[in-house]
Amino acid sequence: MDTVKRYIHDFLAERGAMLTDEETATTNFVEAGVIDSFETLNLFMSLDEEFGVKVSPTEMASPRLQTVDGLASFVRERLS
Repeated sequence: MDTVKRYIHDFLAERGAMLTDEETATTNFVEAGVIDSFETLNLFMSLDEEFGVKVSPTEMASPRLQTVDGLASFVRERLS
């Protein structure tokens, strides 16, 4: 698991996500109730602090950014 994906996975695990690595990678963590909208905002802010990647309000609503794989891919794209 790469650094970005591990960071997101650990963020969710610290908040009580009881999913396997595979489930965490593909599950929409907002729709599944893994974290609420406040924690989702905290996740995006922590990604900005850790990796310098900002997520706009419009991007935050994208279902792509509500899975670990999709969000990690987004962050990696912004870093390159």
